[in-house]
Amino acid sequence: VKDGPSRLVLTGNNALLTGRFHFQAGEIRIGSANAMGSIGTLVFGNNVVMKSASVADYDVSRPIRFEGDVAFGEAATRTGSLIFGGDVDLGGATRTIAVSNPVTKRVEFAGNLSNGNLNKAGPGLLVLAGETAGGVGLTVAAGSLQGDTDALKGDIANNGLVIFNQTTDGTYAGNMSGYGSVEKNGSGQLTITGSSTYD
Repeated sequence: VKDGPSRLVLTGNNALLTGRFHFQAGEIRIGSANAMGSIGTLVFGNNVVMKSASVADYDVSRPIRFEGDVAFGEAATRTGSLIFGGDVDLGGATRTIAVSNPVTKRVEFAGNLSNGNLNKAGPGLLVLAGETAGGVGLTVAAGSLQGDTDALKGDIANNGLVIFNQTTDGTYAGNMSGYGSVEKNGSGQLTITGSSTYD
């Protein structure tokens, strides 16, 4: 358990570390490829901050459970991408996930997203690379949210940038609202069958 407002920097080789990591408060910086180990859930409490300790990018294979709002990355110095390979559990509530990395970097959830709603905040890019469960609401308050039609589904309130990255053909059947923009990338065809209303 990491508690208290202070900063924790993980730079060692913890490849053999198993069990649950519970980040209750404060800031965590990842400074090595095996800093987080590989087995067990990462549990994030409210207002926790996690970032790379440098410009280096890191993969974290563990699943995630959010028990509050979380901020990832920063715009300068400690800008490395963080790619989380496991499934993401939103803990049955609406979670604000803020990403502050610059445009050349990202935070990525490679696993499946479920059990709540996701509000994307901050100027950076959040990539959803798995499948989003039915009933999960998506909102883009700022910055960019990217995925394919398996990840970006349902009604989306878009006040930033939604990026459909289609390597295969897909259909977006939800309704999109807000004053944001939509971008389509990839060789696959995107079919939009819902309605779009913009302020």
